[in-house]
Formats: sequence, structure tokens, C-alpha cells
Amino acid sequence: MRGIPGVKINIGGKEYNAHFDTGNSRSKISTSKNIADNFTKLTEPIEKGRASTLGQTFTILSIKIAETLQVGKYTFVQPEINYPLPVQIVNFGNEFISQFTITFDQKNLRVRLEQISK
Repeated sequence: MRGIPGVKINIGGKEYNAHFDTGNSRSKISTSKNIADNFTKLTEPIEKGRASTLGQTFTILSIKIAETLQVGKYTFVQPEINYPLPVQIVNFGNEFISQFTITFDQKNLRVRLEQISK
């Protein structure tokens, strides 16, 4: 994951790499269209906004999926996923990150998530 903090996650029985993107203030969970196409869509895609990278601007779509997302000991049933991202990874934006206290153990390359009580 090239220096970007991340974890292995499971969506619908399949493992994916995911990283924590503190610069993504508008999204909870995002991925590429190729990855999103693997999921069973419970809703039709709806436009959530527009995003830009160096050299391209694109429309962000949002769907609710049937598959369960597992991150460590935490389970998310029928999560909302935004797409497309220009990279083949799952991205946790600030809306996701803000639910947790996250501890990074750089020496042992581990991440601990503790859900914040509401």
C-alpha cells in the first residue's frame, strides 16, 4: 500500500486491500468501478457529486450492496459504496474513519480500530 495506512478487509467472502484516506472528506467507503461491479446492488446508482484528480474529473455514484463488509471485528451489513475511484482499492474516507479511534503500530505493521461510543 506504499506508505498509506491500510488493512485487509472482506466483502462478501472476498479479500480486498483498503486504505484510510483522511483527505477524503465526502465519502464513507469508495472503490473502483471494477470492484463495485463484483457486488450485488440493492439500489440503483445515484449521483453523489463530482471529484477531481490530476487530469480528470468524474461523477461519484453511490449504491447500497447486499454483501457484508468485515473490517477486523466490525461488520457492516448492506453498506453504501461510492464509486468510481481511479485505483483498484477500497478507500475509507473521513465518514468511515470518524467512527473509530485508530492506532497505528508502525513497527509491527498493524492497525487497531476501536469504535467510538455514541
